[in-house]
Amino acid sequence: MLRRYHLKRFTLVVNILIGTQKPQNQTETVFLDVGCGDGSYEAALEKNFSHLIALDLTRRNLGNAQRIIHEQRKVDFVLADAEHLPFTDMSTDVVLCSEVLEHVNNPLKALSELSRVFRQALIVTVPILTILRRARVVQYGTRLDRIESKVGHVNMHEWSWWKSAACDAVKKRGKGCNLKTIYIYASSEPFTSWFKSFNNPVAYAFLDKVLSALENFLSRPAFANHLVAVLTARQ
Repeated sequence: MLRRYHLKRFTLVVNILIGTQKPQNQTETVFLDVGCGDGSYEAALEKNFSHLIALDLTRRNLGNAQRIIHEQRKVDFVLADAEHLPFTDMSTDVVLCSEVLEHVNNPLKALSELSRVFRQALIVTVPILTILRRARVVQYGTRLDRIESKVGHVNMHEWSWWKSAACDAVKKRGKGCNLKTIYIYASSEPFTSWFKSFNNPVAYAFLDKVLSALENFLSRPAFANHLVAVLTARQ
């Protein structure tokens, strides 16, 4: 269930990233992943970009990324943090920052840096506070901030806060951009714990269809547990 939860968001973001390219530019596009983690995006996209930059705060994550990326001649591994990117203005074509901003002390500074370095597109994904995420307080009988802190979420906000922050970062950039927001509900809490005993393939297939229908209905600002912000430079 947890794998399904993360895979849904991962697949959506990969498709968005591939869609940012024009066919004639596929061999000339530089991709920067801020907070690359285990390198999953690089492994999935190494055939779609001419050059990739995997950036992370820890050497351990960069080492894990190196182990799963096949075409390492196309990848630079950079040790740095999201609030101080070691790149010049608009020096990379497509920038991704997925599931990172909720972990940094100053997400506004990080957003400013992300906006500064991208030339063509910036994709940000972040968990958001909505009705169903707050419902976990009832399920676990504890404070929401304690639940979020267990997974290192030091900055949790509603979708409107993140959207406003992204718009402000664009304004500081001084270049015209379009902002598109996509809301995702992918079954996690409380559904994962309820269905953890579904280990039969037939039962899981049925459950997957039921959850997909439910998630499509819940993928809206009031209920979604993730926000995907897509910023593209105006031509």
